[in-house]
Amino acid sequence: MLPPIMNKIINIIFVFFIVACEPTDEVKFEVSQPDNVKPLNEFNTNIQGQYINYGNPEKILTINDRTMIKEQTYYFTILRSDIEIDSNVSIDINNDNELINYLKSKNGSATIKDDTIHFVEKYSDTIFTISRDNVLKKFKGSHYLNYRLSDDYWRVQKMSVNKDTLLLGEITPSDTLLKYDYTQKIEDISKTDSGVAENISKDYILNPTKKEFKKLVRSDVFDLTGRYIRKKAVTNN
Repeated sequence: MLPPIMNKIINIIFVFFIVACEPTDEVKFEVSQPDNVKPLNEFNTNIQGQYINYGNPEKILTINDRTMIKEQTYYFTILRSDIEIDSNVSIDINNDNELINYLKSKNGSATIKDDTIHFVEKYSDTIFTISRDNVLKKFKGSHYLNYRLSDDYWRVQKMSVNKDTLLLGEITPSDTLLKYDYTQKIEDISKTDSGVAENISKDYILNPTKKEFKKLVRSDVFDLTGRYIRKKAVTNN
């Protein structure tokens, strides 16, 4: 369960998301990529470890033998009077120790100065686990993370590790993909009650051969979506 502080903030974000959300265009593959390449059962030991996001050191990517975990630390400051306590809990919010222990039970940590609460929470999410629905392949020095979207389609992410730098990339939905014979475009149009087209989402369905996928990668179609630096082990001299 999220702490009261985050519940309040997430509710605000959720309302904004509903209001501002636009149709999502996607790039989908009919089979895991590259086709006819044997899936891996684990991540190689030389790329396992922790990586820190280049632009945000509070974001950490951890690669284990079969999983990838994304972690992020959030910092919040809120007034004591704005805390929302669970209805089934009885504490004195004016008692610092009781309030700190309550927030600790919400998987966070807090410090209190006067009536200001400084709260820290670490959020962890397993984003990839090698399985039937998360297929890992290696091709020409890069790894490809295949996420099953349905029985028919996959989302493909490229991961390249060069020394201490890890790069993630995905293909941006665009009509430029139609120059490839193995691409088809599907539009989903929703209409208002009056019959006027309101939202249009576009899917680009790709089904390249192994050779065609190799050429696709060489055309730099995978745009950078994340850059991480390997977290160095701290040693004491």
